[in-house]
Amino acid sequence: MIKEILQKTEEGLEKSVAHLRDEFLWLQAWKASPALVENIMINAYWSMSPLKNNAAITCPESQQIHISPWDKWLMSTIEKTIRDWDMWFNPLNNWSLIIVTVPALTEEKRTDLKKIVHKKWEEAKVSIRQHRHDAKSKMEKLEKNKEISQDELKKWEDDLQKMVDEKNKKVDEIVKHKEEEIMKV
Repeated sequence: MIKEILQKTEEGLEKSVAHLRDEFLWLQAWKASPALVENIMINAYWSMSPLKNNAAITCPESQQIHISPWDKWLMSTIEKTIRDWDMWFNPLNNWSLIIVTVPALTEEKRTDLKKIVHKKWEEAKVSIRQHRHDAKSKMEKLEKNKEISQDELKKWEDDLQKMVDEKNKKVDEIVKHKEEEIMKV
């Protein structure tokens, strides 16, 4: 029973780390990349869906993203959504293609991106703490129901904490690497 709890917790912790990596994909050295815009949620046909589900996204140049909606009726919606999205993009709509020029990073933008990194970092830490709390609660319930002894509980809690510390270290390394990448001129 305890091993199942630890296994599910390990899977949850790994998902938290993977989610952080996915969140940082769009911050790739601030070069044009489909990942910068593909997950922007747009209002298409009265429901929200990611941009990648509604358009072809390419990067023909290192600082440009081309978005070609499959339905031209979505052109103005996509343009407005990208413009309103808080990433300093000013899309150009030529009615057959939306061109997004990725601006060069200024010191101010680097600082703003670093704040975003720290926000995502804190979200990952909260997720990890929540997984630890859930697992610990389940273990304490087993001990309360006399299914395991206090000594076993202590041993398994130590194993859980080692697992959590390992994931926290991994998250810290990911964040440190991303900060260095952002601040590199």
